[in-house]
Amino acid sequence: MRLKQYLQVMVDAARSSLSQNSMPLPPWRSLAYLQAKWHSPNQRQFNPDEQNITTAYSIDHKQCREHLKRLQSSLHSEMETDRFLKPINNDSSNRRLKIERRRHSSLRGL
Repeated sequence: MRLKQYLQVMVDAARSSLSQNSMPLPPWRSLAYLQAKWHSPNQRQFNPDEQNITTAYSIDHKQCREHLKRLQSSLHSEMETDRFLKPINNDSSNRRLKIERRRHSSLRGL
């Protein structure tokens, strides 16, 4: 009986909130729908087999760790490759190029 009262309060709150925003009450928010959902005779069957759950979890966890290690290794090697392939941009090399350009441009004017 208390569940029905809670459901009624929920429906009233939803109806009020939706009507303030000029929205209709969807069917899955109606009292009939919620009562059918919560008073349903269908119940889930729980068969807690702790050993199977723990084993499955540890296998999944191990696979996840191995996959993460492979990804980290791949990323690390990719970063190393990029580091060796990128040209080195030092301030000193840029200054030398600018000086050489000025020297060539000043020689053209002579």
